[in-house]
Amino acid sequence: QISRAASLKQKAQWVPLGPEQQSLLPLPDETVAQTQQAELVNHLVNQLPREQQNVLILRFGLKDGQTLSLDEVAEKLNMSREKVRWAQTKALQALRAESSQALYLIN
Repeated sequence: QISRAASLKQKAQWVPLGPEQQSLLPLPDETVAQTQQAELVNHLVNQLPREQQNVLILRFGLKDGQTLSLDEVAEKLNMSREKVRWAQTKALQALRAESSQALYLIN
């Protein structure tokens, strides 16, 4: 059964898509751009102080895709809601400044 499942999986990889399915696929350039953007965000987040990193990771689901509210992050990190909001604001300001500088250097 394992070899049959592997064979079916291999065949499924080579099934041609119709026009409807092809239009749903991202263009290669879009995929590359999204990957580069995610890598840049990850790099910039890693430059932040640990507390700000943790807040952004939980608030925006940067690791697992699950976003949390300010209250949920506060509870999880044992911080006040206001401190979470402050850390998020500072982190986003830093990211905006760093990303603007990175884009300037790229262009």
